[in-house]
Amino acid sequence: ANGRPKLSGISLIKKIGKGGMGAVYYGVHPRLSNEVAIKVLPFHFAEKDPTMIKRFVGEARIAAQVKSPHIVNVIDINEEADIHFLVMEFVSGMSASDVMKKLAAGAMIPPIPAGSTAVPEWAALDIVIGATEGLKAAHAYDIIHRDLKPDNILIPLVAGRSASSPLDFIRAKIADLGLAKTENSQTIGTVANASMGTPGYMPPEQVMDAKTASKASDIFAMGATLYALLRGSAPFAGASVGQIMIETCSKPHPALSQFRPDVSAGTIKIIDYCLEKDPANRYPNA
Repeated sequence: ANGRPKLSGISLIKKIGKGGMGAVYYGVHPRLSNEVAIKVLPFHFAEKDPTMIKRFVGEARIAAQVKSPHIVNVIDINEEADIHFLVMEFVSGMSASDVMKKLAAGAMIPPIPAGSTAVPEWAALDIVIGATEGLKAAHAYDIIHRDLKPDNILIPLVAGRSASSPLDFIRAKIADLGLAKTENSQTIGTVANASMGTPGYMPPEQVMDAKTASKASDIFAMGATLYALLRGSAPFAGASVGQIMIETCSKPHPALSQFRPDVSAGTIKIIDYCLEKDPANRYPNA
């Protein structure tokens, strides 16, 4: 561990990811002796835009309120030598988007049988059911995620560290409450009319104004995530962000049945219900 950078006594062993709010490192907590993920806000961000710190701290506070086995747990928030960071539970496994990419590339992902080039319906449903349990816990605190997508769903391994361990789809967890807000409150660092979220997954009302996002907005994004897992891409696409936003607001999503005739009518009905343009026509919450 010598020579490795440390934060709060935790050695940053390796970089494991990069989110919109900063880099994520893998480490082992010296006092708790457990594996952790440390999210570090880049120094230049904090210097350039002090509201980023507010959002970063806000993300931690919001995430720390909600305890669920289906949400990535925030252990601590701290600042050391002008570096702001979060200490979170480490999830050994892969994101739902990694599952999509690996299957598309022909890789085998236990327990999905060899030869699958798309996420089977049972696995996609398990992932979304697990993630929806996390969303339900957030919604119980009146917390809206606002950026649900396959990248933000982590699927743990059943057991052990081996790459051949099967993924435990039903234990899927929601990560990155970075754009979250409590219902009826100002978001940390949200500008009026900013459509924060991810084009292709966010609903029409969030495209128009992020401040109007409600629990029903998360339902749309969860439906879009289920659609993406089954089709391999988001329900709305375009050559530019503007084009995707126009498609989202004014065009029906392409019917999933034309890409996946094997998917059951019941699953398609759930997706269509989630992807209703008018939030009043969707499931009201998780």
